[in-house]
Amino acid sequence: DAPDQRLVFPGLMIDLLRRQVWVGENRVELTAAEFEVLKSLAAHPGWVYSRQQIMEQLWEGEFYGEVRTADVHVRNIRRKIEADPKHPRYVLTVRGMGYKFAEIA
Repeated sequence: DAPDQRLVFPGLMIDLLRRQVWVGENRVELTAAEFEVLKSLAAHPGWVYSRQQIMEQLWEGEFYGEVRTADVHVRNIRRKIEADPKHPRYVLTVRGMGYKFAEIA
């Protein structure tokens, strides 16, 4: 596989081509929406995305629905990929702004 087809972080690998997520040696099942949200955040560690931006990425354009749906997706992603979802390592909340993927070396 070409390196740009995977996003690799300590303990986490996102295979963009196969649309698979691995936490350590374990494959994690994400819904299509959860995968898209995680992919968008992880593609740009440190970038802060508002709930509106997350939903627009997911819908590929203007989104007029309930932006709090982004919170549900993030909560589900954390439950599936974080060792401790209450103290996330990967998907972080930026108070008053939205979410970002941690800048992990």
